[in-house]
Amino acid sequence: MLRKGQASIETIMSIMFVLFILIIIALFANERTKEANEIQLRLDAKTVCISLADNINNIAEQGPGFYKYFSLPEMLYGVTDYNLTVYRDFVEVSTQDYTWSTQTVTSNVTTYCMDKGPFKKNKVYDDGGLIYIICNKPELMYVNDSLWLTYANGSLWPPNVYRNQSVNLSIKVMNYGPVDSGPFWVRFNGTTARKIDSLRSEETIEVPAFQMNASSISGAMLINISIDYNNSVNESIETNNNYTVSLNVI
Repeated sequence: MLRKGQASIETIMSIMFVLFILIIIALFANERTKEANEIQLRLDAKTVCISLADNINNIAEQGPGFYKYFSLPEMLYGVTDYNLTVYRDFVEVSTQDYTWSTQTVTSNVTTYCMDKGPFKKNKVYDDGGLIYIICNKPELMYVNDSLWLTYANGSLWPPNVYRNQSVNLSIKVMNYGPVDSGPFWVRFNGTTARKIDSLRSEETIEVPAFQMNASSISGAMLINISIDYNNSVNESIETNNNYTVSLNVI
């Protein structure tokens, strides 16, 4: 027959043994959970990387003028920060402990910015065979070949003007960015400016005409155009606001 003290020691040993087994099981389960989370994190990273590469490839294959919007998750697997970069003909995703990349069909890709978050739109587009990526900001552009010349008796196109002739000129500006633009100014030849109160995403507007006198010498007459010349609008690309177009003086 067991004495009371001996029975207590055996009970304690049994409890300790059970606790030891439970700790081993918990450690094993935790390790498996970490492995599963790591696998899911890497799958998520690959998905984001491949998705961007597919968008680039799709636009490059369709050609100039095509574009596509895309969004990026704030975090990978909801918890891990990451970097997404495009270099040469590769897209690369990286975290503190992991890096993975995939190839694209073109190396003509310029990334100005990309924003993360489900409600922030990025845009990839083809401009003359060059692929650009911009983020969730306005992007003001001069519409090519939109310079319009008006005489008192009508309009002419292409822009021809007689020497010393007084004419009215106008252009078109487009907001190519994913979000609307606030007010901005368009300046002609460094002096005359016209204010645009707002411009929605994908919207094109004709900037009010300004008057000028043509050169007294035949040939090309250059007109300098600055869109948002005082940088009042935060754009994805701030280096493409100045344009030079020409009038043919005859």
